[in-house]
Amino acid sequence: MPDYQSRTWFVALCALALTPVGARDSATTRGIIDINDLQRPAGAVQLVGEAGHELIPEGESPSNWVFRDGVLTASSQWDSVITKEPYRDFRMHVEFNVNEVAGEADPEKNGNSGVYIQQRYELQILNSFGVAPEDYKASYGGSLYRLKKPDRLVNKKAGEWQSYDIVFRAARFDGDKKVENARITAYQNLQLIHDDVSISGKTGAGMKEGPEPRPIKLQGHHNPVRFRNVWIEKLDLEAASAAATSDKQAHPVAENPLWLTYKGKEGPGKGKHIVLIAADQEYRSEQSMPMLARILSELHGFDCTVLFSVNAEGQADPTLKIRWEQEDVIHNIPGLEHLENADLMILFSRLITLPDEQVQHIVDYVDSGKPIIGIRTANHGFLGFPYKLNGKDVQFGDDVLGGSFRGHHGNWHADSTRGIIVEAAKDHPILIGVKDVWGPSDVYRTYDENKGLPAECFPLLMGQPLLGRKPDDQPNPEKIPLPIAWTKIWTGSHGKTGRVFHQTMGSARDFESEGLRRLTINAAYWCLHLEYEIRADRSVAIQGTYEPLASGFNYEELKVVPKWPAELR
Repeated sequence: MPDYQSRTWFVALCALALTPVGARDSATTRGIIDINDLQRPAGAVQLVGEAGHELIPEGESPSNWVFRDGVLTASSQWDSVITKEPYRDFRMHVEFNVNEVAGEADPEKNGNSGVYIQQRYELQILNSFGVAPEDYKASYGGSLYRLKKPDRLVNKKAGEWQSYDIVFRAARFDGDKKVENARITAYQNLQLIHDDVSISGKTGAGMKEGPEPRPIKLQGHHNPVRFRNVWIEKLDLEAASAAATSDKQAHPVAENPLWLTYKGKEGPGKGKHIVLIAADQEYRSEQSMPMLARILSELHGFDCTVLFSVNAEGQADPTLKIRWEQEDVIHNIPGLEHLENADLMILFSRLITLPDEQVQHIVDYVDSGKPIIGIRTANHGFLGFPYKLNGKDVQFGDDVLGGSFRGHHGNWHADSTRGIIVEAAKDHPILIGVKDVWGPSDVYRTYDENKGLPAECFPLLMGQPLLGRKPDDQPNPEKIPLPIAWTKIWTGSHGKTGRVFHQTMGSARDFESEGLRRLTINAAYWCLHLEYEIRADRSVAIQGTYEPLASGFNYEELKVVPKWPAELR
């Protein structure tokens, strides 16, 4: 899937160390390709090379493909070629050059071909250079055909040589029953476009899935697409043990009375670990973060850990003062070391001051290039954030999340917000199934007046202040809508890039809105490159009882008191 940044593209040569298969997690396709060393391994078969090619017609009729000077060119007919041998798990290198059909209105008749893995799953080849991110379809170049768009759009112009580097792990079967999906990692032009993606079924016109290995096909689709330097190496990525996919597998974080852990059940998030941090004093994140964790784990399969800002007794305590109120205050969030092994951080903090060893865990996470979701006050989540990039101080709100709190555009604790989908973003995967977003918190201003979001931010949702605190209240005619949800890409000091999603709605009562819950949960999928798993009908129903308290600082009146984490489960 493209990152939906309409102005800025990021070049990241994500080098993965070449690790012996026997020393790896056998169930993954990560860690095989060293993008800095793409020489053909000694045991690989040269399918297309200087001396000729080793491909045969897919059907009974002779092939009309033409080989000349080390280049194999597809015919103008519906005419494909395949490998002589079937393949199960493998690594493959393909160099290709798409043609351009001048004046052709149908994009799929322009430079069309594909790598059909096991004749079942197509990694699309298409002349797709210059297509805007918002117009990009899952049938365009680099896509797993009609299943998943590439994570980055890195297509070159027609006439320029391009490359795919692929690691594939075949689906596993117990008899005729599939027990594990096929998986793929793919680079296009040295950039990671599919990161250990689970393939749920055959694509397009692919053959039916089954336990038997099958040949690899280079598709002929009426276009003279050219191929050179194509090679393939058999791998043995043996099936993971049954325990690896069992519900009995241990949660990645040990249980502790200072935090909450939620073991993921079945779902697309299986094997992914999300750390949610509840550390604000106003918007009841100590209630909303456990609620989200329970939905993510029970309905979507993610392992979740919720960390809290705790008092001296170890209770989650939203009544703790901040340094503006008490100069010597230091907050305490036990468990931040578990960010090291997290796949996603969901942060809901407000003006906290952490000891050096704790804030360093957050700095290290931000620097790692792993994804981040920031909720509401996260854009002013810290007083003191000791991180520099290229010698300059990094502001967590403005630099990492794309905006920081500059004031209440709406009327603080006096009006509410109606979410409005940005027309240019209506096809973004985070917005799939999202509707009727409303909440009683007000709209934040995150940039100076007469300016806008930074260029690298892609707005998804605008927030219209209403005249009151009911969903059917009228828009405030004196308040224009401002962005309340957007995406961006953050690049750390090592050149690693991570997806970022920020929403400025998110009080505990805002999350009573199904639309807002879906927005946030979809964002978790997107941040983890699982957007192809987003469905409008995936449930985001609250699991168990959820009775959120109102926002504010009048703790006694609101009945806000410190609680043991176990009481917040």
